[in-house]
Amino acid sequence: MARGFVKHVLSGAMGTVEINGVEWFECTGVNAQVTANRNEIQDGMDIDTKVVSQKGEGTLTQSHVYSRGRAEFLRSWNQGTDLRVTLRSRIAVIGNVWFNTITLTSWARGEAGSQEIPFGFTPSSVDMPETVEVVD
Repeated sequence: MARGFVKHVLSGAMGTVEINGVEWFECTGVNAQVTANRNEIQDGMDIDTKVVSQKGEGTLTQSHVYSRGRAEFLRSWNQGTDLRVTLRSRIAVIGNVWFNTITLTSWARGEAGSQEIPFGFTPSSVDMPETVEVVD
């Protein structure tokens, strides 16, 4: 990396999870990725690929501060509904996020509580309001 680019290296701050437009909890780390599902197609004597669908998944890290988000998911699942949320960070707003597991409790004496939560999302519901441009 050329000298002087250090000030342009991205670093995380925090993200939030919103349920029905209301902030429910903060995230201290997020990793979200989109995977293209491809089919092979013959093109003359070559084999090429074509994107036929896409899948979004990731993991967020949450400090254990409040439990109301977990309670809301549990209540929703007990009623047979699939609660969807919005994950907001400085770089991306990820809508239509779902969770397949919730940890009801996890703690150890004398340690700050946090947990990693896997999630899925539809890639078409992602908005990237702030993009990083090339700096000369």
